[in-house]
Amino acid sequence: MKARTLAESFRFAFEGVRQALRTERNLRIHTAAAAAVLALAFWLRVPAPGVALLVLAIGLVMTAELFNTALEAAVDLSSPAYHPLAAVAKNVAAAAVLTAAAVSVAVGYIVFRDYLPPATAAAVGAGLALTPRALPGGHRTRRVTDVTNDGTEQKIDIDVEQLLEEARAVRERAYVPYSRFKVGAALLTKSGCVFAGCNFENASLGATICAERAAAGAAISAGQREWVALAVVADYPEPVPPCGICRQVLAEFAPDMPVVMANLAGERRTMTVRELLPGVFSLPGGGDG
Repeated sequence: MKARTLAESFRFAFEGVRQALRTERNLRIHTAAAAAVLALAFWLRVPAPGVALLVLAIGLVMTAELFNTALEAAVDLSSPAYHPLAAVAKNVAAAAVLTAAAVSVAVGYIVFRDYLPPATAAAVGAGLALTPRALPGGHRTRRVTDVTNDGTEQKIDIDVEQLLEEARAVRERAYVPYSRFKVGAALLTKSGCVFAGCNFENASLGATICAERAAAGAAISAGQREWVALAVVADYPEPVPPCGICRQVLAEFAPDMPVVMANLAGERRTMTVRELLPGVFSLPGGGDG
């Protein structure tokens, strides 16, 4: 929606900042690090030109992170399922953040090197750029064993962080006018495709569809019935597991699939569908109809 007044333009912009801070852990880390670096600069009485350099470096990193968040949302909207080009777009945007962070490290070192020992100065400058994207292993993978139809075992690597990112992104599109409780889910299939789903409610509450079943329905509609992992994200003090109906749906196709449950604070818990639903109800022929 286009802003009609200047005040409305500012309101939209501040809403964007608020949304990004609420959903993006990396931006919150940047903000805290920036506050610490500026506080140190004032404590050391760094001259105005040095403070200006720090402010510019902070602005560069924050702007890159905000653009990255916007691009991720746009890519998720245009390509809900996994696509190689969508992955390229997200990776390049993340590289832009990493580049800005590297520049901020150099600026931090230049500004603080005359006040602190070189090793300490480098550490302070690095604090501004410290994000999971810049650290080795920031996107942790998990290897699971899958048993194929012929009984053989197959090792599959799961990028847990990327799967959680997909779930966090689709969560923002949830339709929840009654409960206000948004949930996002991302389902990884054996073919490498990711199908995302969010919960959407109805005035007839029984017609409400959970995020997990929305993702499962998208995968089934695309002919993808072999599932490897599921990520579920909600804004709650602790990770939220799928409801009983969703557990039964998941067990129909992948009873041993790991389910990674997380909240916006970064807390997570992983259990298999079988652990979530002991004594699952089943009928002959289930999962391969």
